[in-house]
Amino acid sequence: MSNIMNIESMNKTQTRVAYKVVNSLLWSSRSGSVQYKVNEWVDAPGNTRLFVFDTLHEAKNFRNDNEKIYECYVKGGIKYFGSLCAYNNKVFWYEFNRSLQRKKKVQIKNVELTDIEALLVKSVKLIREITK
Repeated sequence: MSNIMNIESMNKTQTRVAYKVVNSLLWSSRSGSVQYKVNEWVDAPGNTRLFVFDTLHEAKNFRNDNEKIYECYVKGGIKYFGSLCAYNNKVFWYEFNRSLQRKKKVQIKNVELTDIEALLVKSVKLIREITK
């Protein structure tokens, strides 16, 4: 797995369909720092992004048994791997934002990353729960 990803961002107003993994109360599945609402836009806090997946297959591979998957609309995305452990989030976002500011390839060091690429987005709007 390469820890380098070209910065290929979506237009900030462009929307597309993706898949979001959440817990039963619609909180972020792993960090628990963001609560989502169905049919309402939710923005990423501070200088972070929200993690979604391009395909239902990727979301299913990431999901734990007690988590749900929602089809969603997203805005402002960059394809990259996420931080595997929540305690590394500060280091992850520091290096991520530093790369974006320098307009260079995102290269995260000193943080264990997930093995599934995610789409890191600025805004998410949950549409419907996927039940299959």
